[in-house]
Amino acid sequence: MSFNINYRSNVEEISSVANQILKVFKQSELGDDSYLLEVVMVIDENTCKMTESLNEEVVKSRLSPLDAKRDKSARVIFLEIKSKLLWPDSDIVDSAQLIMDVLNKYGMEVINLSYSDETKCIDAMLEDFKDAEVRKAYSRLHGFNTLVEQLQKDQEIFNKAFEEYVAKKNEKKNLLSASKIAALIKEQINKELISYLEVMCKIKPIKFGHVFSQIESIILKNNKIVKFRVQQINESKL
Repeated sequence: MSFNINYRSNVEEISSVANQILKVFKQSELGDDSYLLEVVMVIDENTCKMTESLNEEVVKSRLSPLDAKRDKSARVIFLEIKSKLLWPDSDIVDSAQLIMDVLNKYGMEVINLSYSDETKCIDAMLEDFKDAEVRKAYSRLHGFNTLVEQLQKDQEIFNKAFEEYVAKKNEKKNLLSASKIAALIKEQINKELISYLEVMCKIKPIKFGHVFSQIESIILKNNKIVKFRVQQINESKL
């Protein structure tokens, strides 16, 4: 159809269209049409699932900046100790070497591990820092205690967010990805809903015409947005 949802519509755009269409039906008087009611219910259910999936993906996306923050704190610790190993004061060098022995158990590559593996290693590293001899060593290094405290803080913040993500993922483990659900909703609207409404408008134009025109307006407006977005992307590549 000329006003099918544009195939280049992204998840957010399809979600917006679906919710607007559902709002139109809630305000219509077409609830006595059993087939239409069933189609709309399926679209409604899938839209709810897509929203849940999007929420999970948003939670996951929040982990990246939190991980980057703890990575920075860990990296500063490694670089700080490496610099102290070059210090002219032998006491400073000895203290730095003791701490470096701990760091060498993990290596700076720890920041490139998976979220869960990095978490385990940094937790173990922070536990090693609690050793009496190690604490005595870094107490002789000015400001190093602050760096350890910052890593501990960043680790705790990340761990809390990661635990929430894992819990949500386990709860929704059978949930399809938002993009797959969006594609399904687009097909349901294009091939089932619009096709049916077009036929019913010819049979009962007074009853179905207003709803049909509203949905047409929603989809055409979306397609203009999609066309503009794609055009902007193409122009940026020139």
